[in-house]
Amino acid sequence: MAELPGRSKSTFTLLAVDDEPSNLQVLSRVFANEPYQVIWATNGLEALEMLKKRSDIDLVLLDVMMPKMSGVEVCREIREQYSLFELPVVLLTARYGNSDIAAGFKAGANDYIIKPFDAAEVRARTETLLKLKKSVEEALKAEVDFLQSQIKPHFLFNSLNSIIALCRTDGARAEKLIMHLSYYLRRSFDPKPDSFVRIEDELQLVDAYVQIEEARFEERLTVVYDVDPQVLKRKILPLTIQPLVENAIRHGVTKKMEGGTVRISISLDKDTVYVEVWDNGGGISETGIQALWTSERASSERRGVGLVNIQRRLKHFYGEALQVSSEEGEWTSVRFQFKIQHYA
Repeated sequence: MAELPGRSKSTFTLLAVDDEPSNLQVLSRVFANEPYQVIWATNGLEALEMLKKRSDIDLVLLDVMMPKMSGVEVCREIREQYSLFELPVVLLTARYGNSDIAAGFKAGANDYIIKPFDAAEVRARTETLLKLKKSVEEALKAEVDFLQSQIKPHFLFNSLNSIIALCRTDGARAEKLIMHLSYYLRRSFDPKPDSFVRIEDELQLVDAYVQIEEARFEERLTVVYDVDPQVLKRKILPLTIQPLVENAIRHGVTKKMEGGTVRISISLDKDTVYVEVWDNGGGISETGIQALWTSERASSERRGVGLVNIQRRLKHFYGEALQVSSEEGEWTSVRFQFKIQHYA
């Protein structure tokens, strides 16, 4: 790995991957007057190792024709960990047949530039993708900030009351709940959330919230986890599962005098992750389900704000939608899915 000459104050970091040093020098001249830090790798495996070790890489310029591991194969590996928006990939190649270009896009490339390339074109395409990446990150942060703002004061008040009560009877459990509350608040108010988080981290946030609510409602609340271990390291949009669980508890099972059960199911089938949050609370009428997606009424609906917000982000990043089904007075199920080769 090496750094190519550039301005000292960099706004983005680019990773150039090519087995020919002369091509890397060409790219250094292309971006010599741009506010980018350019680093390089001379083969695909080295590039993948760098991506594992560095979190500041914003875009990859990837040569297609390399020995041992082609650029298309590297791109496919990148998409196993990063979405199209998280880490844009530009393929550089002298091969420009329709099948070659199609293979590149199928592997997850954002753009394709034919060699010999025009320097201005490379700069323009790179700048466009970086602006898109920045816009997506800002949009995601705005959405997450909105979800964070939904934390209600009465939740904190009730949580503290539960902890205070336990201090008199079960000091060890009270201490654990304080730790869960601390983790929940720290994660919820994180000013710079990652674009995507591991499913196991999202579930840790879920569990912190659940532990607090179980202390409040005791035998009235049961939460069951049915999670395929294979999905735990996969990535997911933050604050997607936790708000669904919160809705199921707050507006579902705890609305019934006898309480009930919330079941969190996450499974993997080939390249698709399936997520379901089910509860046997009061259910929702057909009219109520339709009203969940009506923006002017969402703020007053019992589950509307969280679901509308999650729905918007799922459509934007995954092209998927929430599926809500319910039997009034019996149960409610909220589900979504996403393909792991592009988003996890």
